[in-house]
Amino acid sequence: MKEILSFWPLQEIIVDPDFPLSSGEEDVRLNLKVSADHRRGDGKVELFFEIFGSLTLKDEQVANVRFVNVTHVKPEGKRIATLKRKLLRERIKELLSFLPLYLSKSSIQVKSINYEL
Repeated sequence: MKEILSFWPLQEIIVDPDFPLSSGEEDVRLNLKVSADHRRGDGKVELFFEIFGSLTLKDEQVANVRFVNVTHVKPEGKRIATLKRKLLRERIKELLSFLPLYLSKSSIQVKSINYEL
């Protein structure tokens, strides 16, 4: 597999306006879900990963997150399902590397992360 291009065309965090931004000591949890799709063409495969979910404080939802990644690869004999699985794990790691920066701009500190593949 040769990765040609990868980019994040959609990055959004929507915070509840009633959420108290001043205190950062709460136990905020990030619950993520992931969907993946692909499209073939011209010897390349275009993979779409949507990572979305909610930030919860106790039993109350305080924000929604939604990130979309588009990756172009040359499969070079690999199965699409194998590519999706491998790249999905990489994209989740990549998202988790820059997500704290986005959340800190909203004064949110996450204590735990749960995700479903």
